[in-house]
Amino acid sequence: MKKTGQIIYIPILLLVFFSRLLSDPGTSILQLDTENAKNYLSPMGTMLGAGMNTGYFQKASVYKKNGFDVTLDLAFVMFPPQRTTYDFIVPETPINVLFPFKFPKNYLKYKHSALLEYIPETDTDGIFYEDNISITMPLNTLLFSELVATVIGVSNPDTLEFDFDRANRGNVLYNQMLERVWSEVQNIKGIGKEYYLYNEENRLITILSPAYKDAESFREDFSEQDDVDLLGTLQSTLDTMNLDLILPGGFDYLFNELPISNGMPLPIIQATIGLPNFSEISVRASPLIPISSIGSIQYVSLGGKVAITNHLSKLLNLSPRYENYLDINSYTKIFSSNIRPKDVKKVLNDFKKYDLEIHEIDSLNTLFRQGNPQVVREMQHKIQEGLLKARDMPKAQRDEDENQLPLDMSFGYYINYFKFDMGGSELNAINKIASIQIGKSFEPRFISWFGGMGIYSGVGFESSNINLIYKYTDTLGESDDASVSFSGENTFRGLIGTRIRILNIDLYIDYNIGESSAINAGFGIKFK
Repeated sequence: MKKTGQIIYIPILLLVFFSRLLSDPGTSILQLDTENAKNYLSPMGTMLGAGMNTGYFQKASVYKKNGFDVTLDLAFVMFPPQRTTYDFIVPETPINVLFPFKFPKNYLKYKHSALLEYIPETDTDGIFYEDNISITMPLNTLLFSELVATVIGVSNPDTLEFDFDRANRGNVLYNQMLERVWSEVQNIKGIGKEYYLYNEENRLITILSPAYKDAESFREDFSEQDDVDLLGTLQSTLDTMNLDLILPGGFDYLFNELPISNGMPLPIIQATIGLPNFSEISVRASPLIPISSIGSIQYVSLGGKVAITNHLSKLLNLSPRYENYLDINSYTKIFSSNIRPKDVKKVLNDFKKYDLEIHEIDSLNTLFRQGNPQVVREMQHKIQEGLLKARDMPKAQRDEDENQLPLDMSFGYYINYFKFDMGGSELNAINKIASIQIGKSFEPRFISWFGGMGIYSGVGFESSNINLIYKYTDTLGESDDASVSFSGENTFRGLIGTRIRILNIDLYIDYNIGESSAINAGFGIKFK
């Protein structure tokens, strides 16, 4: 009896072991090949990339030269929709199946039954030849792709079950077995070659013709015999190998343990400084920050933006605010007996634009509104003094660096790098985003501690180039360093947000919509 090989089972025990015992995303992929590991962790890569491209601006304008602030944000990145499952790709791992083949000696080409006593048998009565014939079958011909959980999916392990009828559809496995068996026995004397039969004195008795001439006759004559059940033998052989493949489930329960479920929080620290020519630069850096029990992140970033509207204002040389001088003719009702409090209110609004003193006029108008006509003359005198000051203001008094357009618009470009350590594996990525930022700020002057409020919005075109590094253990139990690169699904985002300033502290919140949407909230301290 010759031994043709050893059965190499699917590493079911290993897969069951790690599926049940490994409790974090980093180690759950150690026995997934690179393509499946990429698909399994892809949603997390997209979430991290989208999160790191969040929170770069809280207004569309830029800081003035040497203006400086530090912000602390918490970006909550939501699960990418429809990414809780992926199509598992069954690898082409060769599986060595040992098929127990037996050939009865009464199937040999003999003319007289008396000759059978001279034909030797194996250890099994009536069997002329038997062996475990090695048949190599790729794993992806035995199991088939199905939707299974990604890292953000449900935690129950998925099982790819072996279905002989499905795998053998069209007799694919059966025909493969017959071809392999014939290739092994076609050179066996008596089966595929002539058999020289000798008696006990070693004298040639006769020459038996081959039982089968070729693969076709072997298939038609031998495999169709009533007492030969090759198909049943093949099915039972494969069934006893326990080919079911158990795959890691997701870790939705880890994300659900966070204060807000169905997402991941990312803390972001950023500093911004104003530069000449209506521009600013932003930097980010962080130590290793734990994200619940999922992993730890560390990042650096550099970027900046330039104010489009400020450059347009200067280029177009828009009319200054003080071009239309105020004079007595602008307020005919003010200096008449028909003066009304609302006429004075218009004066107050115009004087504000010129940074003229309005406190005394406002106080007198309050008394006038309450029914005191004796303050009218003094109020008219104060207004006349203000008009004289406005007349002496030069046309160039306006700030040439101020945006004269009704909205602020800027262009920003940012690049960042992060490393996300998950214990048994690591994700690192370079993320980029180019954005058009539009907003409007309102700065009322009637409350000293209220610095104003604003709204901002924008669109961004982004990319994430992600690398996955881990130690892969193949079906033979051999480990090796593995890596795979892929792109995040985050390519476009839109956002809208609002902020308020109290003293020198900004408070803001914005919503980012994209492949992985995010809510960003935080505060910033303005130093200049």
